Amino acid sequence: MSFISKFKKNITSDVSAAINDSDKDSDISSKIVAVTESITKVIKKYTLIPIEKIISGVVGFMIAIFVGPALVVLGIIAVVRVFNNYVLNRYVWITEAAIGAFFLIVGTVLVKLATKTDKQG
Repeated sequence: MSFISKFKKNITSDVSAAINDSDKDSDISSKIVAVTESITKVIKKYTLIPIEKIISGVVGFMIAIFVGPALVVLGIIAVVRVFNNYVLNRYVWITEAAIGAFFLIVGTVLVKLATKTDKQG
């Protein structure tokens, strides 16, 4: 059974259930309102709710892409400032050398991982 046929079957069953529920009312206007409301709920269920989930995921991903690197850079700046000003007052070069060594090691590992080739052939 394809996606379209499942979709049609679900919508048909939801709308027919709403029409059957509205048969209990005697007033035609209340029946029309009930059916219209149920059709609106079905349309929202199958269109708006999935779109809202997708959009919220995309927005969260975009925020993470832009805020994540900024937080990393600000954190590195904070670490360097703390070490320069409070830990090693007179020996700033030690802090700079340590941070440089850290980034050198991280960069080397990342380059090795990026250029790793499969030796099996």
